[in-house]
Amino acid sequence: MGAEVTQIHTVRPCDSVEIARYEATLYTDEESVEEPCTARAIIYTVYNTAAIIANYVKRIAKGDPIPVDLCFDFVNLMLVKDPMDQRR
Repeated sequence: MGAEVTQIHTVRPCDSVEIARYEATLYTDEESVEEPCTARAIIYTVYNTAAIIANYVKRIAKGDPIPVDLCFDFVNLMLVKDPMDQRR
């Protein structure tokens, strides 16, 4: 998470296929973007991300499908990745 974009990847920790898929999304520190100090402390993005995670926990507990990957751009109020890419 940085500035006004959040990414959420869900992984079942005992599923080697999902672990490999998640590991393919990782990148090195050198490849990452350095956000200015003030851009890291935008509280509404943190609260919204926490709300999405809480919703995922509820969905997992109920056995409902959840998005595998989700990326939300708060600047443009856009869902960047398709939330219908779901699994149970």
